[in-house]
Amino acid sequence: SKHIPNQIVDLLYNKVHLLKRDQQISDFDVLFITQELQSFMDICGACERIKNTPIPYSYSAFIKKFIFLYIIIK
Repeated sequence: SKHIPNQIVDLLYNKVHLLKRDQQISDFDVLFITQELQSFMDICGACERIKNTPIPYSYSAFIKKFIFLYIIIK
């Protein structure tokens, strides 16, 4: 419940099903929107895996030194 993208997708799924129930959208529209929402969740998962991947210490040290030199030179 703390994951905001999941909350948004859940709200969108509910809205899509309400629109389908009220016959404001077709079965094809529901299928298309559902696939798009699934793609959105797949992309969010990939981004979270990237975010949670630890950076090796050597890269971290190099980045800190590079930023320090950049600031000093500017």
